[in-house]
Amino acid sequence: MKAIIVYDTKFGNTEQVAEGIAKVLNADLIKVTEVDPAKLKIYDIFIFGSPTHAWNMSGGMKKVFNKLKGHSFEGKKATAFDTKLNTRFAGNAATKIQSKLKKLGFSIAMKPVHFFVIGREGPLADGEMEKVKAFSTLK
Repeated sequence: MKAIIVYDTKFGNTEQVAEGIAKVLNADLIKVTEVDPAKLKIYDIFIFGSPTHAWNMSGGMKKVFNKLKGHSFEGKKATAFDTKLNTRFAGNAATKIQSKLKKLGFSIAMKPVHFFVIGREGPLADGEMEKVKAFSTLK
């Protein structure tokens, strides 16, 4: 199965997680600014990652979902992750991403994973990169 990680990053934390997941899955990696919906048809598994901004996904990730409207992803698996502060007041991007994925016809492969950062700009909290192993179940 061929996998791709589509991500946005602001301070590099989400990119660090995306790179870790790519290594676990031997997946392709693409920033939100480089997404071409026509080129995504070759993938079976999709992972979308975004920092949490104002209790939601990033503006760049929102633009990706606007680009994907009108394309069918029936039969494709997907999941999401986000980076965020470890507080209930931080909101989360991953759950909102998964909602968008369902609307596009993706089959949700696993619950979203949240990676916690220390402070507004990070770095990732101790032990957070261990969570990338959870994505190995997608193989």
